[in-house]
Amino acid sequence: MIHELLHIFLVTDNEVYWKTVREKYVHEEVVTQNHIILYSMSNQFYQYLWGNDPLDFRRDNLPLDYAKAVEIVKKVGYKRIIEEYRTWQ
Repeated sequence: MIHELLHIFLVTDNEVYWKTVREKYVHEEVVTQNHIILYSMSNQFYQYLWGNDPLDFRRDNLPLDYAKAVEIVKKVGYKRIIEEYRTWQ
């Protein structure tokens, strides 16, 4: 449910963000690009509320584009990605 709510939030008045993401992650599939900030934000929610990673971070059967977004979030760090998002607004 958090995942779907974040999709709604992220499509609202975020043209600058999406342009920046498309340029920064140009070599990634659009699905991956769409889920980098989403997985970062959901990770922050899960850490705050339950003290653990979202379920998708622990699944071994995610579609490749989603798994790539999770990999990027783990590598870069959800806090750093969220801070970048704030500067792109």
